[in-house]
Amino acid sequence: MEIDFKITYFVSPSSPVRDYLDTSEKYFNQGETVTIYVDNADLDYTTEESQNKLKAFNEKYKSCDGCQKKWTLPDSFKSWYDTFRSYAKGGSSSCSGAYDSAKDIIEPSKFMDCLTQFLSSRGGRSEAGNIVFSTTGTKKIIGFRQSIILIYINSAATDGVKVLQDLRKIEEDSGLQRTFSFT
Repeated sequence: MEIDFKITYFVSPSSPVRDYLDTSEKYFNQGETVTIYVDNADLDYTTEESQNKLKAFNEKYKSCDGCQKKWTLPDSFKSWYDTFRSYAKGGSSSCSGAYDSAKDIIEPSKFMDCLTQFLSSRGGRSEAGNIVFSTTGTKKIIGFRQSIILIYINSAATDGVKVLQDLRKIEEDSGLQRTFSFT
């Protein structure tokens, strides 16, 4: 017995929505967007250790490291931290000296000032909604979200379970506690 599910089973074949879904599947054949959430107010994201964990986590997600199959589409990973690090690397005047090229991190003592500048820049404004800051005491990151697009999965009943297992393993192995993904 095979169990199969597609959203198109519930949309009339003569519906414009069905035309859109069929055309999208035929020409673009990409899967769902997975949003990755990290909700951990106890972690200091500015430290070298945390930044290294975050870089490793992002690389594992991009490459689907350790997965049974490469479930993710190339170049579809969206990360505020990767964009922020590129901004700091660029040596903009507002973040001058914040990027440590030997360690490939943002200098912890300059992290929050540089992040504030980044989030008010043209390239960083769109990332502001992906980061949650504390509302009391010293401003700090308490959570964030990132996303990646999966390949199209024909059988959600079998491959869907494998995808979730693989992504959950990356999240558990990351060292970033309280991390989960959602489609």
